[in-house]
Amino acid sequence: MAHSDPAEVRKRSGGALEVRRADTSDGPHLAGLRQLWTRELGAISDDPGFPERLEDWLIGQSRWRRFWLALAEDRPIAMVNLLVFERMPRPGRSDTRWGYVGNMYVVPEWRGTGVSSRLLAAVTSYSEDRGLEKLLVHPSERSISFWRRAGFEVADDLLALRFDR
Repeated sequence: MAHSDPAEVRKRSGGALEVRRADTSDGPHLAGLRQLWTRELGAISDDPGFPERLEDWLIGQSRWRRFWLALAEDRPIAMVNLLVFERMPRPGRSDTRWGYVGNMYVVPEWRGTGVSSRLLAAVTSYSEDRGLEKLLVHPSERSISFWRRAGFEVADDLLALRFDR
């Protein structure tokens, strides 16, 4: 996938950057971004059956997950998803839901241009409109400052059990 210079794309397109909800028909876009991300991490990304596996996964996750894409000139440049966790109802209390923000990825040449902030704004707007109680994220070391600037703080009300893998 060839990439244009972001400044050049913004100039040619009048600054047009589209951030929108993705659906299962966007599987090829999401698969392509996931493959770029995997390649960037130095992992194996040549997997001929991957797009179909991802499409099946998207369909299976569609009840609980929402996806967003950022596109420049109709080319996917970034993605994020939100996993909605519905807590078990309790008598006398309103039902609550949390969101887990995952798989935020921006192609390298678009980093630092505000794309991540636009994607996160779409996720938070969606979450607030649907009454989610909180959003959680497991940030990479490199992204911690981004999440902190966005208002995320260390959550000391959660514990984790990690399995060696």
